[in-house]
Amino acid sequence: MLSHEFRANLCNWLPFAQQLAGRGYRVLVYDSRPSNPRQAHLEQDVLGAVRELRRHGVTRVLVGGASAGGTAAQTAAAAVPRATLAGVVVLSSPRQFGSMDAEQAARKVTAPSFFGVGTRDTAFVDEVWKLDAASAAKRKQLVVVPSQSG
Repeated sequence: MLSHEFRANLCNWLPFAQQLAGRGYRVLVYDSRPSNPRQAHLEQDVLGAVRELRRHGVTRVLVGGASAGGTAAQTAAAAVPRATLAGVVVLSSPRQFGSMDAEQAARKVTAPSFFGVGTRDTAFVDEVWKLDAASAAKRKQLVVVPSQSG
């Protein structure tokens, strides 16, 4: 399940989703509901996506996203049953966005977790470091890659 950035859409994930599907994975990308950042409950969209995958017979789900989508994925992960949650992927995401608190959620999530950010993604480098530090996952990885400014 891949969640996009705030005010973006599923097209951001489509090429990667198609690669994963070509390798035999069932992938769900979706358009999150647009909302005011102060009232954003994007984690509810992630939970809805997880429910939809489960409805179609998926037993283990990896939730992931970029920017606000990563915050939503991490926040929602705390509410996904451990037997269902295969892992979490957070890319260049803030610890808090609207009402979501990914840092607090990370303290509860023990599923394998991956945190990634580019060195020039200056708004999020420290945020991702702190999410990794807060993570309760025993199997986790933080990757900071050299990047170019956008």
